[in-house]
Amino acid sequence: MSTVSADTPRIAVVGGGIGGLSAGAFLHRAGLEVTVYEQAPELGEVGAGLVVSPNAIRMIRRLGHMDAFLDKAVALDVGWEFRRWEDGRVLSSEQMTGRCEDLYGERSYVTHRADLVEALRAAVPEHLVRLGTRCTDITE
Repeated sequence: MSTVSADTPRIAVVGGGIGGLSAGAFLHRAGLEVTVYEQAPELGEVGAGLVVSPNAIRMIRRLGHMDAFLDKAVALDVGWEFRRWEDGRVLSSEQMTGRCEDLYGERSYVTHRADLVEALRAAVPEHLVRLGTRCTDITE
């Protein structure tokens, strides 16, 4: 049961993707009454691989779920690799190892979208996520 006061706003987050789960996790962490609504019956493997930047990594670390994230993510050591179209020879590349940590305090990673969603989902208590639920009306 919630420990928030009667005048604390109840917040509905519509959408249980990366943004919705992140918002739900941080609002809950701030002590606000939040429920995340997702119309899909389950959070599944939708999407593809993506790069998770140092700014996002700081947020995952702040949520306390880096271990879950790192179980499936891969550190990005070389980024922005440009190759000659004729033979695939590398023309230039950006060394990421060490550089991101020096500039931004965190590394960059690559992961599958579903694995990132899974790590964020772990930061939201199960009873605060309602799957298979569509938002059809909001009353203020």
